[in-house]
Amino acid sequence: MFDKTRRYVVAAMVLLLASAAPAPAQTPFFVSVSGTLYSNLVDFLTPVGTGTNRRTVIRVVTNAPVPGISFELRPAPAAAGKSRPTTVEFCPNASTVPACTIKINHFDETDQGSGVVTPVASALVAQAVPGADPCCGMYEITVQYDDGYTFPAAETWQLTVIATATAYEYFGFAGTTSTEVTKARMQLPSTIDFGEVQQGVTSQYAPVRSVDVRNIGTAPLTISTGSLPTAPDFSRVASGFQSVLPGAHLPSDWALGNGLWYSASPQALGDRMATFHVASSDGQDLVGNLHVHGVSLLAHFLIDISGSMKWTPAGCPTWPNPDCVPAETDSRLWLAKQSTKETNYWIQDFSTGQAYEGLSTFPGFTNGQNGQVIVPTDRAYNTTANIQVAFGTGASGGLQASGWTPMETGIITAHTYMSRIANAKDLRKTILLLTDGSENQGSNARNQMLSLSTDHIRVYTVGLGVPGSGEVDLAVLNDLAAGTGGQAFVSADASQPFDLKGAFKQVAIQWLGLTPVEDPEGLIRAGQSRSHDVCLDSSVEGVSFVVDWNRQVPDGIAVQLHTPKGETITPTTTGVAFHKDNTFSSYTIRGDRVRGGQAAGKWTIDLTGGSGLPSNDDTRYSYTVVVQSPIAATPAITPGYIFTGGAVKFEVHVSGVPAVNLPKTTAVLHYDTPGRSFNTFLASNAINPSWVKDSTGPVTTRTLRTGSNTRARSGADSVRAEILSPRARKAIALARFADKRFVDQRQRDSTVLYDDGTHGDRVARDGIFSAQLPVAAYEGVYTFTIVVNGPNPTPVPVPQGCLLRQIRFSSYVPIHLTAALLGRQMRLATIDSAQFFDLGAYKAVSGPTPAGLERKIVRLTPKDELGNYWGPGYARNVKFALTNAEAVGGVIDNWDGSYLQVIQYRMGVHPLVAVTAGGVTTSPVGLGGGLPLPWWVILLILILAAIIAVWLRTRRGTV
Repeated sequence: MFDKTRRYVVAAMVLLLASAAPAPAQTPFFVSVSGTLYSNLVDFLTPVGTGTNRRTVIRVVTNAPVPGISFELRPAPAAAGKSRPTTVEFCPNASTVPACTIKINHFDETDQGSGVVTPVASALVAQAVPGADPCCGMYEITVQYDDGYTFPAAETWQLTVIATATAYEYFGFAGTTSTEVTKARMQLPSTIDFGEVQQGVTSQYAPVRSVDVRNIGTAPLTISTGSLPTAPDFSRVASGFQSVLPGAHLPSDWALGNGLWYSASPQALGDRMATFHVASSDGQDLVGNLHVHGVSLLAHFLIDISGSMKWTPAGCPTWPNPDCVPAETDSRLWLAKQSTKETNYWIQDFSTGQAYEGLSTFPGFTNGQNGQVIVPTDRAYNTTANIQVAFGTGASGGLQASGWTPMETGIITAHTYMSRIANAKDLRKTILLLTDGSENQGSNARNQMLSLSTDHIRVYTVGLGVPGSGEVDLAVLNDLAAGTGGQAFVSADASQPFDLKGAFKQVAIQWLGLTPVEDPEGLIRAGQSRSHDVCLDSSVEGVSFVVDWNRQVPDGIAVQLHTPKGETITPTTTGVAFHKDNTFSSYTIRGDRVRGGQAAGKWTIDLTGGSGLPSNDDTRYSYTVVVQSPIAATPAITPGYIFTGGAVKFEVHVSGVPAVNLPKTTAVLHYDTPGRSFNTFLASNAINPSWVKDSTGPVTTRTLRTGSNTRARSGADSVRAEILSPRARKAIALARFADKRFVDQRQRDSTVLYDDGTHGDRVARDGIFSAQLPVAAYEGVYTFTIVVNGPNPTPVPVPQGCLLRQIRFSSYVPIHLTAALLGRQMRLATIDSAQFFDLGAYKAVSGPTPAGLERKIVRLTPKDELGNYWGPGYARNVKFALTNAEAVGGVIDNWDGSYLQVIQYRMGVHPLVAVTAGGVTTSPVGLGGGLPLPWWVILLILILAAIIAVWLRTRRGTV
């Protein structure tokens, strides 16, 4: 349910034979044939000795079309000194298949010495035998042995069929009479796998599966019983049987109670198994297996409530003036509260309250420092109400923003309280971390990655900010997610009303094993109506419809649903979970309305603009549809991550789709990529140091949206260092004082993903769709949307359904630093004030140099092979390792993409410097009055010099 890499997969169908063995002369067969050569269907034995009216009868059922069927009978080779024809070829209807005519219909044996010809057998084929399912044709082939021929011993003969490019099935029996080969034969899946299911889910919401009983015999099959499972984790929930014709499947209709259905409600975590029996009226009794993996979620919301979260989504240009702090319901924190409420309702609805969840903040809500738990981790049915209170208004006891951004202590707090759950080690542990800035107060969240990973806690990160502001440290969020097996949703645009909600939904989708179907947007006004159709497929076991709007208006949009069965669902409909708040309404539907294929078909969402919306201005809305289904589409990237300059192969693994539907399933990838480098923009545009120093208040992202060229008028107008990161401070200063704003020229494109064994796809029709993506040219946020379409997975009895999956995710692509590049990007320079952005830093290191020592600057300017800068703001991630030298002070961020380290060393000594930047470490590089060469180069030079000297001496001696 929760981990898509372990989603429900139907086990491979294998043949299970009845417990009663067939008579010796009766041989069953089941073959899938494709290719270009004749393939064997069945081996059979001839009689022994002589006799009258001896025959072998073979009844064949196949889904191959008549024009493509060509049988061939292959007798055993003749004894020594005698000869026989090697084959006899014939078709069901030779007159309509010119390529297959009956060449001969009998076998004669010729004595090579005397030339005497002895008849052996004749082959006949019926035009057709009635009684098979419409899917198939049934034929009876008779081999009549000549009464006068003596078989010294039983011989093994073969019936073969010519293969075609399309795979077809052939099954039936070989025997001695028509009665013998007219027999039903059951086939079951070896295992019915429910995948991952919430531990303790109630029976009314437990997933159901039908047992695919098929008749691969030649007579009608009648099922008599389907037993109860052997473990309490499973239940038999329906058993209504009808006669099954040869080639057909047992009719299964959940609504009518037809077929054999089981449900899974794991009573404990981990693998749970049971067996069941299916018996037929003719004495067959087969055993099947049931499997489910019980899981439960342990989720913790970790929310940044620092002072900037009370600003408007677009930032705060005039702090501490009143318009910096808007009405509470127009703040970033309120946006986060609304987003978390929706996610919290999903956890409650889809886990039936059985999942664990908790809430912590950084800084603390009451202490203003470190981290603080707000709602201790417990079952959702105990915590949901308290979490909803925390995300209410401040007046009603809800969270309020203030303080700094000690992210690391917040992580420690969440980790500590998650570990207090008794069975935490067996749960799916996750943290959703939301921040709108960069960590400060000595916080280093990367320090917690190892302990989180050791305890199998996956961190899902969401950054809330305005693109081009530099507010959020995307690299930290990306590393936290990648280092713990989570996922980074790094670019929730605070200026876009649905971006943060969309990011939270994507996290919940990952947590709960849900799959998105659609999430488009629209416009509406008071009194207007809108209607949207959504097509679902028969695999759906639960569905949620969420409608969001961008104004703080309770009941802003009234929502009704219409099911494929014609039922109208409203907020008062029983058995449906309905939730609403200032900016959203949601329905979650599970149970008999949807499971067992009942969700398949067209759903209609009817929207009506409420009286609280303006009638003369548009209100934006979006609707999101997600489903709980064993059919999943999971993206994968090779080599596992994206970086600038690297080739990327993109795959989407579509699981749970019947093999017969894969050729009709399509996948398209839409991608939205950066068109410029933000790091290069920051590094290559100079600013005046006074713009970012000695301030009393911050200037942030709204400045990026203005078009005015406002110059610095006083120190009070500059950007305060303690509030924003260096990257954010420089971006804001460029916008405010130099009228330079980063405008990303986003690039959008799409490509078809192939599952045909070509276009870079490895294996045709394996459910893995592949495409090669263009090389990533710039660092930044890359957004991908995968759209999968296909036919309804079970066309009978619900052909009106259709398969649609739409998966979105984003990834922060860093620039690709290499040790070789970094080694070439270090320079040794003389200390002077022109080398320093910050004169204070210059004064700190420019004092008198001790006698006998030299003092220089090592300057590192990291770039990738495409010329993109790593950029300013990462001094804490740069470390210099020195040999024959010592550091004077720490690493200095020079605000232009370069990093400085002042060193001193004895005169005449060549210092060796190794650097680590962005997790990449170089070998020691020689710097100083000339690069010292490696020892092996020096040795080679000496050897060459010696060879040249010997050659010159020899040459002089011969002159």
